[in-house]
Amino acid sequence: MRSKSMKTLDVQTQEQWRKWLEKYHDSESEVWLIFHKRHTGRESIVYSDALDEALCFGWIDSAKRQETKDRRLEEAISLLSAGRKLGLK
Repeated sequence: MRSKSMKTLDVQTQEQWRKWLEKYHDSESEVWLIFHKRHTGRESIVYSDALDEALCFGWIDSAKRQETKDRRLEEAISLLSAGRKLGLK
């Protein structure tokens, strides 16, 4: 399902996501966050926490995909990049 160019990020905490955003928010335009489903027992960032951090850096959630029965992907994208995709300047 994933294309080779799709960047994924598996963070377990809001702090890990914030650190990634601090480092890459102005050099990357999108990343797919991995969310592990509860039944797996794997720690995963909470969606609302991920969204809160993204908004602080001018990013937003864009799309979601069911990757496997054990995890889903949520695309996080910079608002600047989202505007370009919509043809906005």
